[in-house]
Amino acid sequence: MIRMGAIERNENVTKLNTENKLIYDQLQSFIKMNKRNSENTATEYQRDIKKFFRITKFKEIEHLSIEDVQITLDDFELFIEEVYDNEGLNGKTVNRNIASIRSFLNYLHTKKINGKRIVEDVSYFKFIQKCPETNNSHGILTVDEVEEIARLILVKPRVRDREIKYFLVLFAMDTAIRRTALLNLKWTDFEVKNDETVLIKALDKGNKDYRPSISLKRYNDLLTIKGESEKVFPISKNAVQSLMDRVRVWMNFPPERNIVFHSIRKAGVTFQWKRTNNLNITRKFANHSSPNATLLYIEDDDEKFLGAWSSKDEIDDCLYKNVSHEELIKGIENLNKDQILLLNLKLNEIINKNE
Repeated sequence: MIRMGAIERNENVTKLNTENKLIYDQLQSFIKMNKRNSENTATEYQRDIKKFFRITKFKEIEHLSIEDVQITLDDFELFIEEVYDNEGLNGKTVNRNIASIRSFLNYLHTKKINGKRIVEDVSYFKFIQKCPETNNSHGILTVDEVEEIARLILVKPRVRDREIKYFLVLFAMDTAIRRTALLNLKWTDFEVKNDETVLIKALDKGNKDYRPSISLKRYNDLLTIKGESEKVFPISKNAVQSLMDRVRVWMNFPPERNIVFHSIRKAGVTFQWKRTNNLNITRKFANHSSPNATLLYIEDDDEKFLGAWSSKDEIDDCLYKNVSHEELIKGIENLNKDQILLLNLKLNEIINKNE
């Protein structure tokens, strides 16, 4: 005998699945229509729309319901805050993202089901402000600066949750995971792989799964802040913003450097580039996308990257003092060109002082 409640639940599931398919089918029609004019434009539209709904609704486009596409001005403001203010995406790209979403929502606004528009309201579009397209990207911190920030968090007065914020800063540099994903990271997202490496199942930039890693030692350090919360860093984004406001004062950063929390991530990515001199590895580490490629993310077990913080486990800070002259020269010759340039500038400064 089938209960009435079960029938009602099945009908609700069927209705939901039908709604989801309807929105997905409409999106495919929208993409197909634009593909006739430009394959590249259609590809950008689909990528932008996916990113928008992942950030605002935490859903893939295949699972969107009619309710999910009733977008408001608040949704656009949330999206802009995330990708422009927090991720540091340039204004031109963000404006293109927004234009793609508006175009799709306008398309749905013209479509009707049972005499009712799929998207009911687009009147707020005129209030969506464009991001400035000037070259004013967020600044980059050095590894030394990030480590100094972490130190100050521990010693400065009136810092709430100082241990959590200390590890948040170092972990952000080490893994290059974005702020939103960091604040959503759970202890269950860690997987001890072996005696040296711990993998992290982090959801980042549109909830794309990828697997950065940290050293086992750094993971054990993190465990010292584990409390009752399932989250690794149980603080709010406003708390992080407030912290960065104080950091800029502590470190006396000039406004033109435009230092934000995203600058810590940039420090980690820059370190990876200098360490490997391999653009593809660096892009994977950063979980970056490019104008002509889909998101590259870490997924292979044999591709594990340790960041600046974890790498210090195996390195003696005074090693250069204890090697032979020949070994020192060989080490210098294997540095990247920018590192050799910095070394030569410093040597030149020392020589000039001695003259």
